[in-house]
Amino acid sequence: MHARLRLCAVIAAALLALTACASDEKTPVITNAPPPPAPAALPGDWSESSLDVPTAGAATYAAPNNPKRLRAALILGSPDKAGEVAARELAVMLAHQGVASLRFDGPPQAQLDYQQSLDRAGRGLSALAEKSGLGDDRLLAVGHGAAAPLAMALGAGKSGRGQMPIALVEPVLARLPAGTPDPLQTAIALPRLKHNLISCSDADIAVDCTAVQDLADVMTGTHVNFVRLRGVNHALQEDESRDPAKYAATDLPFSATLNRSLGSWVSMQ
Repeated sequence: MHARLRLCAVIAAALLALTACASDEKTPVITNAPPPPAPAALPGDWSESSLDVPTAGAATYAAPNNPKRLRAALILGSPDKAGEVAARELAVMLAHQGVASLRFDGPPQAQLDYQQSLDRAGRGLSALAEKSGLGDDRLLAVGHGAAAPLAMALGAGKSGRGQMPIALVEPVLARLPAGTPDPLQTAIALPRLKHNLISCSDADIAVDCTAVQDLADVMTGTHVNFVRLRGVNHALQEDESRDPAKYAATDLPFSATLNRSLGSWVSMQ
């Protein structure tokens, strides 16, 4: 009797399976919509102007023509072609999130050690605050490449101004200027109530994502969002070739994922 019942159950299951296979209904496929393309230019009602930062050098200030209450970010980049391209595009991405920005034009006139670079960054931050008319509670720091430790120091309030949220975009954590403190130790001093961002791409030959993961682990208490990018080079372009010669290419789009992540970061402040 029990064997007969088991046989009936097997036959019923087989019939159900055949019915399901013969059904015209398609199995639903769940996909995540890709992020929209990253912008390549400032919004139409924004413009850039030159600003001379005393004893620090020339800088570019990007802001809306009719500024309202907004945030402002100091963008610190590596003194090379990738850093120049990345800093300019970061200013564009931030502008589309309503964030004004200041970035230095080109490398400093002389090679600087860490403390001199931090002093320069601090002067840039003060110039940004004065130009934008914003208090320390509305300021952000963005560090790209080898400038990431400087942004971390600003985030920890080591420039003489208040602590602030930071974004470390493709941070380089090795072979840094003389006197640079251990980035992991600097991370420990970051405030615990700020929302921060870190990115690392599998196609960025300048960055060790294992070291960046270690940094993100230390910064866990700061509400850090660690974004693992795919196919993005050190100039923040979507390019899997890993070829530094393409950093100046104008036909490569910038990272849509990073653009969306920056927007989320700004919205959390």
